[in-house]
Amino acid sequence: MRNEKAAQTKKPDEEHLVWAIDQRAEVQRTLLMLYRFVRDNLPERLDFDIRYLLDLLIGAAFSLWRAVFLAETFRDIVQIHKSQEAFLEKVITDNAITFADDKAN
Repeated sequence: MRNEKAAQTKKPDEEHLVWAIDQRAEVQRTLLMLYRFVRDNLPERLDFDIRYLLDLLIGAAFSLWRAVFLAETFRDIVQIHKSQEAFLEKVITDNAITFADDKAN
C-alpha cells in the first residue's frame, strides 16, 4: 500500500511525457483521416465490406487513442494479475468500464 501511494505521488518522467504527446498526436492524425473519410463518403455509396472495415478501423483507432493515456505505469506480474482480476470483475459486475477503471487497472 505504501509503494502504491509513493507511485501515485511520483512526478511523471518528462521523457515519457514527450513520448506520450507524440503518440497522441499520431493517433489524432489517424482519427482525423478517418473523420474526413466518413464526412466525405455517404454510407449508401460504400459497399458493405468498406463500411465494416471502417467500423473496425474506428474502433482500433479509439483503442490506440485510449491506450496512449494508459501507457504510463510500470508494474510487476503480481500487480498486473491483480489488475486483470479487478478489470474483469468490474466488466462482469457492472457491465461497464470508465476511463478511471482503465487507468486504475
